[in-house]
Amino acid sequence: MYKRQQLDRELKQMLKKPYDLLMVFRWADRLHLLHFEELRSELDDLLLALEAMSLDEKGAYTEEQLNLLADMLINKIVEVKEEKLINYIASQKKLYTRQQLGRELKQILKKSCDPIMVAKWAERLHLNSPEDLSPELDDLLYAISMMSADENFEYTEEQLNLLADKLMNNEENALQQVNKIYKIFEEWQPDETHNPK
Repeated sequence: MYKRQQLDRELKQMLKKPYDLLMVFRWADRLHLLHFEELRSELDDLLLALEAMSLDEKGAYTEEQLNLLADMLINKIVEVKEEKLINYIASQKKLYTRQQLGRELKQILKKSCDPIMVAKWAERLHLNSPEDLSPELDDLLYAISMMSADENFEYTEEQLNLLADKLMNNEENALQQVNKIYKIFEEWQPDETHNPK
């Protein structure tokens, strides 16, 4: 019988590597196939939930949440039922941080600096995670998503990289800082446009 302590050890080992959603999916899928007949129903359901992350990024767990899950498994905090675990993890969910957003923006820029691609990433995150965003980051993502609407709203690769650096340094109002440095969009305030009174 495959035990949850074994699942915990494998999950912890995997999370020592740089977090990658696809990697988590492949690990869960492989484990599910290898130990299908040995899995207790709650672990079977849990692996299915992890596999499902590949189908919907909105429902994907963060690295922090998966580490919490591993701790719960090893410490037997709850009698594992997939629904209970998901609800407990969701209750621990925190707001997106500047550093987290900055790291994600850096990763996007490593793949492509195409304004449309960056804008689509910002739009998807903005629409999928509204409850996880502070007003500051909500306005920031809205401003970046506007790059796909009008080339006059586009930021250059240099400006976006500076923005990502400032976010990773946890600097407040990073977008406004970039705008001020490059003297752009001085007359346009994203929060007023986004949230008209």
